[in-house]
Amino acid sequence: MAIALGIDIGTTKVAAVILDLERDEVLASQSAAHHAALSTTPERAEQDPARIFETVFRSIRALPPELRHKVESIGVTGQMHSVTGWNASETFPLVTWQDHRAGEHAAAWSRETGCVLRNGFGGTTLAWLAAHKKLDECEAASTIGDALVRRLTGAARPLTDPTDAASWGLYDPAAGDWNRKAAKTLGIPERLLPDIRPTGSVAGCLTESMATELGLAPGIPVTVAVGDNQASILDCGSDFEHEIFLTIGTGSQLSLVIPEEERPLYTGIPELELRPFTAGRALVVAAPLCGGRAFAWLGETAGRWLTAFGAAVPPLPELLDRLDRMGMEAAPDGLDVTPSFLGERNDPERRGAIGGITLANFTPGNLAAALADGIIRNLRHGFPENAFHGRTRIVCSGNGVRKVHCVQRAIRKQFKLDPFLRPGREEAACGCAKLSERQKL
Repeated sequence: MAIALGIDIGTTKVAAVILDLERDEVLASQSAAHHAALSTTPERAEQDPARIFETVFRSIRALPPELRHKVESIGVTGQMHSVTGWNASETFPLVTWQDHRAGEHAAAWSRETGCVLRNGFGGTTLAWLAAHKKLDECEAASTIGDALVRRLTGAARPLTDPTDAASWGLYDPAAGDWNRKAAKTLGIPERLLPDIRPTGSVAGCLTESMATELGLAPGIPVTVAVGDNQASILDCGSDFEHEIFLTIGTGSQLSLVIPEEERPLYTGIPELELRPFTAGRALVVAAPLCGGRAFAWLGETAGRWLTAFGAAVPPLPELLDRLDRMGMEAAPDGLDVTPSFLGERNDPERRGAIGGITLANFTPGNLAAALADGIIRNLRHGFPENAFHGRTRIVCSGNGVRKVHCVQRAIRKQFKLDPFLRPGREEAACGCAKLSERQKL
């Protein structure tokens, strides 16, 4: 029996799973909120890497010891676009994909370099830090997943793969390497660009000290971290040419796996990203900044109104469940919601909007239903009309789909397909666990 450990570092939580690779069965799973957000200015989104790693290690130790001792390989995934840095004495905050400190400079840097550099991308963040003379003490940089792999293996330098490298906006897919000319133009020191290794390759072995701390066997191969979008699809997909992949967590992604030769069909569409995948394939992805976060906004707003009127406020999960039930009993009735509450990657100044309001239709239930429709419509928006032709299955993951029935209904209405969900499964963690078994030392 081949057993792998998969670790997923999300924007708000971490997950660790032990997967039986032969039977594709989750033997044990742990997840926990990492509460790593740091107090900062509104345009910044930073997290404490130490708190994230503490939560990861605690989650691993909570897995059954008899299964931990059987783990033969380790896969890692995590929030894409993020960047953290360190030197011999300190680790710097993780800047996440939700950061928009660069503002309008991101578009100017894109024009200057020919790269797609959007707010929250690692390359954009590094360019801003370079422009503000804040990189002098930084000796190395990486995504949070790559930083964890380095911690597990004790490597001197971080490694990354094309999926995470591309998320920084500085990857050249034709060369399979960093766009070093663009990095130089932006003032980013070359020492901060991790070494790139093929997706699924082995980064190194688990150190003795980490094995002791985590209750794992020393010397287990650890795979180079993979992007969480790709990891989820590796777990969920079985017939890439005929499947649509939809993930709604804090953010959201709508993805299609395409042959590399179809890249030109989607090049230049501002709402879409082209991301590396595996085996001669690419991903075309819509990634609005507000996915499940938009529905959470509705619950938080309802809570603020109740507080203002002096009424009792249920816990947020209960409030969201009530709104979802009301939405399922209602219809949008003319309401139209654009959930761009955090702007969009290609248009940071865009904002959310609610239209079609009458004297009668602005009810909590109608708003919940219209918001769910808007979340799915926003994901579909940039795709060409025939992009989904021949796609007969929509594979869904994330609590924003799993827990929100209004969103499931919106999927059925707009795609004419029933959402396929694996209940209670951490898809990204399982996907990187599967990837870890593909290559051994």
